[in-house]
Amino acid sequence: MANKQDWLEFWGLADAQDADEQWARKCAMDDKVSCLYGKEQNMGIIPDIQPYKSMITGEIIHSRTRHKTHLKDHNVVEVGNEIAAATKMPEVKRADFKEEIKKQVYLAKEEQRRKH
Repeated sequence: MANKQDWLEFWGLADAQDADEQWARKCAMDDKVSCLYGKEQNMGIIPDIQPYKSMITGEIIHSRTRHKTHLKDHNVVEVGNEIAAATKMPEVKRADFKEEIKKQVYLAKEEQRRKH
């Protein structure tokens, strides 16, 4: 539907005062959308990795999938992809923490009673 008149009639804009403005907006939008199609850099496609020689086994790794499985098979991690969980502090359960506070308060009161 690239014909201006057909498009305006289809959308009920043939007799509208701003018909030319609407057609111009449609053409501008078409230009923006058309530049996205057919151009690899705009489509978010990640190319496969180039083959490389493994530093672990010396074999040639040809694909991203094989790369990931190779790392997993040999229990290694790429630098920069470390698991952040290894640096996290252990979570303290509130119930355990609360019980510890109760115990400390009780011991402090007992110590005060013994002094007097």
